[in-house]
Amino acid sequence: MPRDGGLIVTDRDQFDGMPMKRPLAGIVDEPMWDSMLWAGLMCASGDLSSANAIKDCQTLTGRMWRSPYLKTFMGNSFSRDMALGFMMYAAASGDDETFSRWVIYLATDDCLCSDATDNRCAITAPIWWQIDHVRLRRKSPWYLNAYLLAAALTAKPGYQLHLIGCHLLLNWQIDGVKSKMIGNVLSRRQPRNPFFQWLADKPVVLPPEPENSRCIQWAWEREDSEEAWKDSMGWDFQFMRNLMELDGGQKVKSATG
Repeated sequence: MPRDGGLIVTDRDQFDGMPMKRPLAGIVDEPMWDSMLWAGLMCASGDLSSANAIKDCQTLTGRMWRSPYLKTFMGNSFSRDMALGFMMYAAASGDDETFSRWVIYLATDDCLCSDATDNRCAITAPIWWQIDHVRLRRKSPWYLNAYLLAAALTAKPGYQLHLIGCHLLLNWQIDGVKSKMIGNVLSRRQPRNPFFQWLADKPVVLPPEPENSRCIQWAWEREDSEEAWKDSMGWDFQFMRNLMELDGGQKVKSATG
């Protein structure tokens, strides 16, 4: 998936049709560990190139896995953040058949996966609320937004705040409007995060795309101080440019250093 300037996304940056990090020495599965989330984010931005791969993450029972490659992997094989990625795909694609099979699996097993070593596969109230949100295609309920506002005020910067942003993106997919008040909370807490700027409907300031990157980060899920964009996996920049196009004119600025 080439793009203008900076990194060029090549076949080395995807596996089985889904985004991945550049593998590090001695690590086999970690580059695909969050592939469902990244693929869902790309779908939400209008890039459905991972659609078939996402469908292939489902087994006959309706259970979803992190990636097609990891369907034989046992141990924390799914999680709530991957569920958000899958729901973003479902909202973008209209694939009600795959989504419905997953919901039936959840109703039967009452968990996102049966091999978790912690509570990551427990189905929390916000996940159930989002499942109904996607299933019914109705405006996000007030109690979901109240939860997201409280979480935006209290969650740790970095990955946890990014997941709140993913909830807001899913809301935008279905509702057609941004939750700008909550987006502003995220943007105030991490003012240099372009994803949060976009959610707050502010001018987006993109850092410069690195020409020589280790390709190991989805930069917008890290704290501002980490400057994770320097190790961008490439898809994160494309994600932001896609959102700009979908948004129809939100101003984009490029930082020069």
